[in-house]
Amino acid sequence: MKQMNIKKTTTTTHGGRSVLDKVFLVSACVFIFVLFIYPNLKENQTMFSTLDRATPDCSVHCKQCLKDLLASEKKNIKTELRLLDVEKRLVEADKRLIALQDPSVPNPIPVDVTEAKVAEVKAEERAVEAEKHAVDIEKELIALRGAAAAAAADDDDDNAAAAASASPIFVSPMLPRSITPVVITPQTFALNSGARKAHVHKCASVVFDMFVHDPALCKFISAQLLRGGWECPIINSLAKVMAEHPGESFMDIGSNVGAFSLTFAHLGYKVFAFEAMMFNAELQVASIGSFPMKGELNLFNMAVADKTGGELCIHAANDIGYNSGNGQISPGPCSAKDEIVPRVAIQDVMKHYYPDVCIAAIKIDVEGYEGHALRGAENLFTGKCPPCAVFMEYNKEYTLRAGLPERVAFDFLEKHGFKCVNTFAADYTCVNPKCRSGAT
Repeated sequence: MKQMNIKKTTTTTHGGRSVLDKVFLVSACVFIFVLFIYPNLKENQTMFSTLDRATPDCSVHCKQCLKDLLASEKKNIKTELRLLDVEKRLVEADKRLIALQDPSVPNPIPVDVTEAKVAEVKAEERAVEAEKHAVDIEKELIALRGAAAAAAADDDDDNAAAAASASPIFVSPMLPRSITPVVITPQTFALNSGARKAHVHKCASVVFDMFVHDPALCKFISAQLLRGGWECPIINSLAKVMAEHPGESFMDIGSNVGAFSLTFAHLGYKVFAFEAMMFNAELQVASIGSFPMKGELNLFNMAVADKTGGELCIHAANDIGYNSGNGQISPGPCSAKDEIVPRVAIQDVMKHYYPDVCIAAIKIDVEGYEGHALRGAENLFTGKCPPCAVFMEYNKEYTLRAGLPERVAFDFLEKHGFKCVNTFAADYTCVNPKCRSGAT
């Protein structure tokens, strides 16, 4: 170092400028860079590293960490898609605005076409950026799913005891919203902060506990369950059908918080439950994870329809405080308040995962979508062991609102040999007189 310093003090540059002057100039440049430029670069780097900034340390408790991150990214994708839809609407609005300048239109509204065109281009550019961002997030999700699967494999030994004590519940790899056994934490009731535990004891000679909505929000089903039971006459009739077919299964289409599905799982049957609203499914998950059952409950958080693919909207009920766990399926367009869920045909789920299962009885209540749901379960009625009884709630107004003929569900069941009788109010009991006797 001494030799270098001596050399710098005795050597000159071209033009007669001393090395000392050069060193001073370089030092000044470094000072400016450190003081002004580097902080901006660092800020920009931070701004463009949002994923790193938002990502928790996944080296500890990796499985839960990645699950939480995955759920967050799914919400981001939904947001981006909605933004994209807004941008498309802006483009259409601009086009209509420009059309108003058509000379052939009488008394056209004065509009700055150039300004409108610029707005259209900008809106299209934003839409493209939104699409790109949605694709990027989807790529990140794919990577996260792989990491989560690896983390789950690493955590298998630690979770073996908890999984063994939890009641059996179906985990579907084909669904983005699969349901898994849970340990109750403050996060368990993310959508139901006022959840209550009900002691059910009035129906089908079975006693069990389950979680229900805050009765202040649901004075209908949940309030009745807190008093000990819900629709016991129907459940008792279903229990008689199931008792005549030991070894067969029960299906609950539109299972709400699980009054029917949990009853038959606690009676010892294998149950297949379909519930589109996460507001309701969340409580079923907590009930399954908390209270051991004699049977098995397979819960599908999806909207049942006549075919598999795409998504459907769930319009929540307007009667908040009366029956807030109620909602109606709609093909869209979805509003900002709607829940968006996967669309699936029941027969596709059963064929893929449970091809040899016999369903002895079905309860169906999907607020007017019964026709679509039954059409998507055609194979259950044409297979080796069709259901012996279907208990259905029918609402003419909701059926028409779903775009279906008012008797579509009855026509479907009668086509397959069922005889339907109105048992009470909107409740119908449909029985197959040619049904097999005993287990198959």
